[in-house]
Amino acid sequence: MALHSAVKGKLIAVIGDEDTCVGFLLGGIGEMNRQKSPQHNFLVVDKNTTTTDIEDTFRAFLKRD
Repeated sequence: MALHSAVKGKLIAVIGDEDTCVGFLLGGIGEMNRQKSPQHNFLVVDKNTTTTDIEDTFRAFLKRD
């Protein structure tokens, strides 16, 4: 049974550690949009990820169509 959003404009995105992102991707929420430059719906955060990177990615997720 496949679950997906029936309402246009509802997107799922993940910001988390590697294990969390892999779990969601294996669950089928992975998306890559090549039409708007390589754009993913996830960000893997590790000890080297800056707060600015996380905030910028979060804002980009909020602006997505």
